[in-house]
Amino acid sequence: MLLEEVQTVLKRSPFVPLRLRKVDGKTLDIPFRHVAVPLNSGLLVMKGVKNENSREAKGYEVVGYQNIDRIEPRSNRSRRSRS
Repeated sequence: MLLEEVQTVLKRSPFVPLRLRKVDGKTLDIPFRHVAVPLNSGLLVMKGVKNENSREAKGYEVVGYQNIDRIEPRSNRSRRSRS
């Protein structure tokens, strides 16, 4: 993806939780707008942020734009089967 495409997705209002899918198949969740910060070299995604007002993270990952396959709304459905 290009920087401009990423910025467009992140600026949508109202913000909905997102899932970033990398070209290698791995994913990163973006639960709040401030968790993803576009940089010139890639997207900085903070991990372990507990709520919308939190400024603490347990870590981060920088994903180069060329390594982002897509960013899509995160599904609310649980993967557990309901029996």
